[in-house]
Amino acid sequence: MISNALANILGKFWGILSNFIFLPLYIHYLGLENYSIIAFTLILTSIMSILDVGLTSTLSRELASVQNSNKEKFNIFNTLETFYFFIVIASITIVFSLSNYLSSNWINLAHINPDAVSYYIKIVSFGIGLEIILRFYIGGLLGLEKQVLANKFIIAWGILRNGLIVIPIYFFPSLEIFFLWQTFSVVIFVFMIRFSLLKLLSDNNSIYKFLKIDVNVLKNNFSFALSMFLIALVASINTQMDRIFLSKLLPLEILGFYTIAFSISRIINVVVASLNTANLPRITSLFTSNKQHAAIEIFNLFFKIITIFIISFGSIMILYGEEIIFVWTNNLELASNTGAYIPYIILGTSALAFQGLFYNIAIANKFMLYNNVIGISSLIITVPLYFFLIEKYGGIGAGLSFAITQIIILLIYSFMINKKFIRKEIFSYLLVLLGPIIFSAFFLFITYYSSLIHNGRVFILFYILLMFLIVLTINTLMFFSFKKIKSMVSIFRQELNQ
Repeated sequence: MISNALANILGKFWGILSNFIFLPLYIHYLGLENYSIIAFTLILTSIMSILDVGLTSTLSRELASVQNSNKEKFNIFNTLETFYFFIVIASITIVFSLSNYLSSNWINLAHINPDAVSYYIKIVSFGIGLEIILRFYIGGLLGLEKQVLANKFIIAWGILRNGLIVIPIYFFPSLEIFFLWQTFSVVIFVFMIRFSLLKLLSDNNSIYKFLKIDVNVLKNNFSFALSMFLIALVASINTQMDRIFLSKLLPLEILGFYTIAFSISRIINVVVASLNTANLPRITSLFTSNKQHAAIEIFNLFFKIITIFIISFGSIMILYGEEIIFVWTNNLELASNTGAYIPYIILGTSALAFQGLFYNIAIANKFMLYNNVIGISSLIITVPLYFFLIEKYGGIGAGLSFAITQIIILLIYSFMINKKFIRKEIFSYLLVLLGPIIFSAFFLFITYYSSLIHNGRVFILFYILLMFLIVLTINTLMFFSFKKIKSMVSIFRQELNQ
């Protein structure tokens, strides 16, 4: 499990690293407004992912379950993949059909021809559809606990898609080349990952049948898949609503600034999601084997690890977000325009990351009721909240709405999941959080360097890294002794050697 966590972190770390390396180059070669078009297509990708209808989570869970034989797992994959062929067609058709409306009536363009943007969205529609099924195949590998292999594919895909694309746009700086290249990269890896997954699932008794539907598979997984679909729908709205409203109500350039600020917060998502992805198959296996106590022990361990990272990293980001963007982009104006959004986005992203660990407990027990009730109920409040605060405060209002929404959902959801499955004293969660928060706030207050941004980028980076390492180290030692850390490292080495 530890090696899987490391593989997930390394795989998604490439996503962060490539973002840090190449995003400034995209802006440099294509311009900020063109990058804002890219940011808008990312919103479309996220929204259209709801067409997954919960099948990726269903596949991951069923392949991780010890109750299913290899033949049953293959049959489940065969049936669910059949649905995906229709989902891909539906996704491409929807985005393709809406391209003219979105370019002419939704986003606020200043200098780009709406017809050109419509053409770009049509190209993107194919990439979006294929990316949905690619992530389905990745979910299959993760369910089989082949997380090292899955992340090798993710890294390779990222290199081709986000890295090598710099070469063509250096010579031909156009969005057409950018989007065609990205779509082409998805096509290649869809076939590669599917081949690897089929190889793992197949045996002498497994025969793949194109467009096969097993009614029993549908009956057994319908309620779980439907619940996951509703969760994905609500989550997509809740996590993208800020950018949806921004793209409609404000100039597209603001969406670009806001998206750049959000890119910084991805580090929290990547690290925490990697840890959660690694522990989900083990927690699922333990719950389905009626070993709840062992599953909760894993939950408690990961809750401490996640707390340490989020508070250590988040506190640094809130205090020095503008300086970090300056180090990243070497653009003071860009840093100033995006830095104001970071505190709100970090708070919201941190709350969202904490939800993931409780979400794993729900998935492991096939209990999605709370997610659906809370998610759907929250829309009654969050939709008018986003509209009001964005109208009143612009981009800051979007970040503030995002933070308020995710914190409220975390408080309610964690309380309900804890009461039903974990049964841990609420006060004990506060004790875990309180120590790192108090130390981080105190230490960073007394070491705060208000004029840090006026120094060279190398010095700024060194100072921020030093502060982060000190905070991370002290917070870690609050929970784990040197002996415990040494034991965890030893377990990690054993897993790597297996």
